[in-house]
Amino acid sequence: MSKVRIKSIDFLKGITIILVVWGHAIQTINPLPGDNTIFNLIYSFHIPLFMFLSGFVSYKLRNTLDDIKKRAYQLLMPFFVYPLIAGILLHGNFSILRWVEIIETPDSGLWFLYVLFYITSFFIIINVINSKSGGGKKRLHILYIIGSIAVFIMFSAIAIYLRKVTGGRVDYGTSLFARHTIYFLLGMMSRAYIDKIKNLLLRTWYIYIPFWFVLALFWRMGNSPSFINNPNIAINMLYYYVTGVMGIVMMFSICLRFVTQESNNIMVGVVTYIGTITLGIYAIYISIVMRVVCEYFESWNINYSLTVLLSFICSMLICVLLIKIIEKLNVLPQLLLGKVRYK
Repeated sequence: MSKVRIKSIDFLKGITIILVVWGHAIQTINPLPGDNTIFNLIYSFHIPLFMFLSGFVSYKLRNTLDDIKKRAYQLLMPFFVYPLIAGILLHGNFSILRWVEIIETPDSGLWFLYVLFYITSFFIIINVINSKSGGGKKRLHILYIIGSIAVFIMFSAIAIYLRKVTGGRVDYGTSLFARHTIYFLLGMMSRAYIDKIKNLLLRTWYIYIPFWFVLALFWRMGNSPSFINNPNIAINMLYYYVTGVMGIVMMFSICLRFVTQESNNIMVGVVTYIGTITLGIYAIYISIVMRVVCEYFESWNINYSLTVLLSFICSMLICVLLIKIIEKLNVLPQLLLGKVRYK
């Protein structure tokens, strides 16, 4: 029996992947994307929001170890297959060393899928342990929170150590695992207590917009916020987490307020559909389409904003078209779109 999809969540996933494509178009075309206000606003929350949504839709009171196997098929298969396809299509060859590279430094590939597998497996294991020991919902949530804190501390330290030993960026995704687990946890807790928080968010949705906007105006990728003269790692981390969470709460509350199961206008329908194919769009765009399309429109030597706009629109259309084609072919949906066949 198929699950009932929550339209507001699919809509929000659609908005988020649209922001991902738009932000990467800006980043690819602009050699200094940090000077672009729209880029900074998007990047201040879009990945935290995606992790939050992943946690929201992943929440279950009972998991089994088979769920890890399913997540491996869904997330790791595309993570390894797309570099192979991209290497052959874009460069005419593929080296096994490319797989080694994306394991050592996942952010050089489809890092979101790799790290999401880390995170989901971690929470599934906690869930299974809690179930086997007879624990209930309350204890499960306490274990989730304690575990997330432990992950942040432990894997941040491991990442620092690995980078020091290797003298570079090699940390096998441990820094990303440490950094993003909290957003996934926030998504799961929101799903668990949605009945208690929904009314509050519906009443206060407009409050979060100015708070996020003011914070996000100072956001800078890879740097301290522009209002800090003397960088401090603790202050930086606190700022980026607060800004990311505020962006999550803002977008989540707005979608709860304006998108319901009964919403059926064309815009909601299109964005909601896009929200059901986010993995495919992300993987196809980042691996193949982004570079080809952006370079093509850059060669036109037209206005920068128009170049970004055309690249964004064309990329979205190509990704959706390719997904529609892939969905009609045997095996490929499992390999390329993370479609798991449940027995």
